[in-house]
Amino acid sequence: MQLSAKQVSDFDKDGYLIFRNLFSDQEVAILREEASRIAKLDTECVIREGVSGTPKSMFHMHETDGPTASNAYSSASRLPRVLGVAKQVLRDQELYMHHSKINMKAAIEGTVWPWHQDFGTWHLDGIEHPDLITFMIMLDEATEFGGCLQFQPGSHREGRIEP
Repeated sequence: MQLSAKQVSDFDKDGYLIFRNLFSDQEVAILREEASRIAKLDTECVIREGVSGTPKSMFHMHETDGPTASNAYSSASRLPRVLGVAKQVLRDQELYMHHSKINMKAAIEGTVWPWHQDFGTWHLDGIEHPDLITFMIMLDEATEFGGCLQFQPGSHREGRIEP
């Protein structure tokens, strides 16, 4: 997948791009099935809500070994329509995967994620510059019941903001 000059310009200005239907219904079904499989695992890679025990975040799907390793998620991260876009907007052909994560949000009762910058946490991992991207695949419709993700256009140009 090759971005247009306008899409690259929009990314530079706003800090994000949205691609609707980038994954087919069949691909989304496979990723949902994998998320359900991983959510059932008893491992430190699956973080659960306090009282309910509902999965909140699941990590390390891109790895080749470990309890949450997933061929489906690892492959999705390497597709030209994903990796190619990352290379294009970062203007770098030599990229690496810092981490992979599935965020689950239980409708109505799940805890919220307050506004934050991902780089604030990654900075603690030793990443010195925010020259990285987050690529998200929405597996469910975002509704007022499940919670919606909001972006702050242009906030990436403000640098690291102390939490």
